Amino acid sequence: DRCTSKHVPASEGHDPASVLSQGTNTYWQAKDGDNASTLTFHTSTKGLYNVILIQEYLPAGQVVSSHTVEADINGQWKILAQGTTVGNKRLHRLSSPVSLESDVRVTFGQTKYGYPPTVMKFGLYFAKPISNSAPMEPHTIN
Repeated sequence: DRCTSKHVPASEGHDPASVLSQGTNTYWQAKDGDNASTLTFHTSTKGLYNVILIQEYLPAGQVVSSHTVEADINGQWKILAQGTTVGNKRLHRLSSPVSLESDVRVTFGQTKYGYPPTVMKFGLYFAKPISNSAPMEPHTIN
């Protein structure tokens, strides 16, 4: 699996592949002054996902004000999720699963103060559907 960006990293060691690592001090940062950037993820894994995780690198500040996640489905980019801030962790739960064999791109639009987006983690996960068949029992708080 790999990750690419249409932009050059802001500094050494902060390339796009950093968002796929498990490190807590690794991150991707767009080029300084570039507050509209895109990360594209290419995976060779088979399977499905219905949850998208995006996490900013908070020591650099929470700056993302808007983002869009798309998948390349049959040669067409389709919007899967859109949101405002990302912060510590943004999870998007999709209404239907998507194949992991589709490329995925995240476009960061507006950012606060004109700072470039700084992303620490990106992930695609499959969560079992929530069943509505079992009624919830009321709980009393004493």
